[in-house]
Amino acid sequence: MSSPSTQPKATIGYIITVGFAIFATYFGAGNLIFPPTLGLSAGTLWLFALLGFAITDVGLGVLGIVATTNVGGGVDDVARPVATWFSVVLGSLICLFIGPLFAVPRVAATTYEMSVQPYADFIPIWALSFVFFAITMALTIKQLAVVDIIGKILTPVLLIMLAVIFIGAVFNPIGTPVVTEAEHQFANGFLEGYQTMDGIGSLVMAGIFVYDVRARGFKSRKQQLSVILPACIVSGICLTLIYGGLTYIGATASGLPEFQGLDRVPLLIGTVFAILGTPGKIALSIAVAAACLTTSIGLTSMVANFFARITHDKLKYSTNVVIICIVSFLMSLGGVEKIIALAVNCLLLIYPVVMVLIFLAVFDRFVPYKWAYRGAIIGALAVSILDVWGSYSEPVKGLVNMVPLDTIGFGWIIPAIIGGLIGTVVQMALKAPNPEKPYRPEFDADDV
Repeated sequence: MSSPSTQPKATIGYIITVGFAIFATYFGAGNLIFPPTLGLSAGTLWLFALLGFAITDVGLGVLGIVATTNVGGGVDDVARPVATWFSVVLGSLICLFIGPLFAVPRVAATTYEMSVQPYADFIPIWALSFVFFAITMALTIKQLAVVDIIGKILTPVLLIMLAVIFIGAVFNPIGTPVVTEAEHQFANGFLEGYQTMDGIGSLVMAGIFVYDVRARGFKSRKQQLSVILPACIVSGICLTLIYGGLTYIGATASGLPEFQGLDRVPLLIGTVFAILGTPGKIALSIAVAAACLTTSIGLTSMVANFFARITHDKLKYSTNVVIICIVSFLMSLGGVEKIIALAVNCLLLIYPVVMVLIFLAVFDRFVPYKWAYRGAIIGALAVSILDVWGSYSEPVKGLVNMVPLDTIGFGWIIPAIIGGLIGTVVQMALKAPNPEKPYRPEFDADDV
């Protein structure tokens, strides 16, 4: 344990830098293209849609980093009460989803559709994606530089460009929100927040920030949280403000027929052009390029680090970066909407499991019997499997809709609670010991 004289201090400047890094890593393609569509659908009820979206993105993403830091700094710390193999499988699935399968290729596709195609449609998507991932690879290959690159250089560019767009939306709105026919706005926003993948990513994303914080001398868990917690608050405030502006922009278009039925990317392009004209489109293009590049850098670094660690460096960090960029390049060629469609059921399956783990990790010290994790996960996962199955089978859909709250997307809650209670009772009856905590010197605190 560090002596009081050598304990580092969490300066405001460093907290803000880490907070901006968390914000920029989270804020990418999903954060840009989903809120306006929610606002368009919700109309006058856009605040309810925003609230639901912010809970699964801002709330879950920020809480996930704090929870993971609280129990050790890695996804294996969060999932260890379930089983060692479970933590490896869960972490690998999350990294594949937020890495080369969905999130990373989607940011490249979004960059093309919003920053290149409107101005130079003769340039093919493969050309942009090739350059995009070449830059990502170059900036990510040295791990220690990632946090500073994201937090100090690219994020301010993004915030300035978005500020220009939002100021224009306030002083030159394209319309006023109207009443729409859409229902369950809060639930729609809650489920739409899944697509950003920030919530599931937080379990492995915490590692890159704990790594940086610990490398700067914050050894104990208390010291690490003294940086991570306020930094997450900084990130959360920035994200919520951005979401609010984007959702409001979409809501102002809810009464205009020319915007109805547009896909996510054309809607955002069209609304910003209507607000600010060509200068607005240019500002949006710069903002998209900055947002997507920062997200690509952060996610690529995090995923590469995860697979290097679980393979004990048999898969080297630099090798993983190259593989992720190549696979992401290939996946990006399908375009934004195709990638989103492929991701839907995968996210419906994994998100309830992650939400249960985050909640339990936050209150870990108040959960003395860790088999509660196992029971809760089994309950949530069972409903998630049925929800996905129900998307292909009407009889199964009818069956799972009988579960309380399932019709509004929360059917996993009660089964998770019941499963957690059963797990606790079984462990008490068997007098079984809790799973041992994994030890990893790169993340573990000298004291808690």
